[in-house]
Amino acid sequence: MSRLDELIKKLCPDGVEYVKIGKLCDKTKNIQWNNVSETFEYIDLATVDISTHNITSTITITKYDAPSRARQIVKTDDILFATTRPTQMRVCKISSKYDGQICSTGFCVLRPLKDSVIPSYLLHAISTEYFKLYLEKNQSIGNYPAISDSLLKKFQIPLPPLEVQREIVRILDSFTEYIDLLEKELVLRKKQYTYYRDYLLNFGDDVKRRTLGEVCNILTGYPFDSSLFSESGVRLMRGMNIKRGQLDFTETNNRYWNDISGFEKYLLNENDIVIAMDGSLVGKSYGIIKKEELPLILVQRVARLRSDTMNIRYVYFWILSHFTDYVDKKKSPGAIPHISQKDISNFKIPVPSLEEQERIVAILDRFDRLCNDFTCGLPAEIQARQKQYAYYRDKLLNFKKLN
Repeated sequence: MSRLDELIKKLCPDGVEYVKIGKLCDKTKNIQWNNVSETFEYIDLATVDISTHNITSTITITKYDAPSRARQIVKTDDILFATTRPTQMRVCKISSKYDGQICSTGFCVLRPLKDSVIPSYLLHAISTEYFKLYLEKNQSIGNYPAISDSLLKKFQIPLPPLEVQREIVRILDSFTEYIDLLEKELVLRKKQYTYYRDYLLNFGDDVKRRTLGEVCNILTGYPFDSSLFSESGVRLMRGMNIKRGQLDFTETNNRYWNDISGFEKYLLNENDIVIAMDGSLVGKSYGIIKKEELPLILVQRVARLRSDTMNIRYVYFWILSHFTDYVDKKKSPGAIPHISQKDISNFKIPVPSLEEQERIVAILDRFDRLCNDFTCGLPAEIQARQKQYAYYRDKLLNFKKLN
C-alpha cells in the first residue's frame, strides 16, 4: 500500500473530485436487426455469475430468433450492470471475446471514457458497499425491484488521477485474480468429488436393493397458512430454502411460526434429509439438516427422511448421485413440476453392510467438506478472500472529497 500512499500524497493530497458515472461514460448503440444478417452471442441477465462476475454462457441468436430484449451492442471493456434486482450486484466487464456481441436491455451498459477512468477502476467502484446502499435507497419497490439507467448514472464515484486509479486496480485485481483461481480449483474438486461419489456408489446386482419407504421414515410437512407467518419464533423449513444440496436460510427467505405447540411431529432433527417436492428444481433440491440450523418446522411440499437402520449420510449421497434422473422420469408435467410422497417412497437404494456404508461416507464426507463446507476447505478460503477484497475495496475507494 505504500506506493499508493505516495501517489496520493503526490498527486491528490487535498482529496479528489467525485463525478457522476454518466459523465465518465460514452454513448452506446442498439442493434438494428433489419439491417444485419450475422449471428451474435447473446448475454442475458442469468448468464452473469453474481459471485465471480464472469459471463458463464451465451446463446447464439440471429434476427429471426433474437429475444425482444436482445438489443444492446457491447464492446471490449464495457461494464454491464443488471438493473433488475440491482442489489444482487450482477456486474461484469466485457472481454475481447464478446466484443461486438449483444446483451439484454436489462443491463445498463457503461462504456468508460478511458482518458478519464480505467474500466476496471469503474468496475470496482460500482461493486462497493456505498454503491449498494445507493441502489437500496433509489430502486423501485415491488416484486422485481429495479433502477433506471439514468438514476444509476447519477451515482458519484471518486475520480483520482489515472496513475492512482491504476495502482488501486493493481491491488484489487490481485485479490480478484486469486479468488478466480480458488473458484476454478473448486470446480475441479467438485468434478473429482462427483467422479468418486458415482464410482463408490456403483454396485453390482449382488447388493440387495430396497425402497426409501422400507429403510426410512418419510413425512411431509404441515400446510401452514402463509398469511399467518410471524416475524420471529421458530423458523420454517420450506422448499425455497433448499438449493442443490445446500440449505439456504437468509434474512430475505426466512419465515417463522410463533410457537411449536401442536407441531412437535414436524420438528426436524439433525441429519434429517429434506427434499423439495415441487418447483423448477424438483429432483435437484435436497439437503441434510445441521445441528446449528435447528429448531426447524417442516412445511407442506417438503419431504423429510429419517432412518434408524441405515447410515443416513449414505442415503443422502445416494440421493445426490441418482435421485435427479429418477425424478425426471416420475415428476408430473405441468406449470409446477411435482413429485409425490409415493414416488419418493418407491425410489430404490442398494443396501450394503453398515460397515461398507460407513466406509463410503468417510471418503465422501472429506470431499463434501472440501467442496461445500463454509467453515473449512475451499469455500471457507474463498469466502475469507472475498471479505478481504470487500474490505480493501471499500477502504481504497473512500477518498476525501475535494472542496
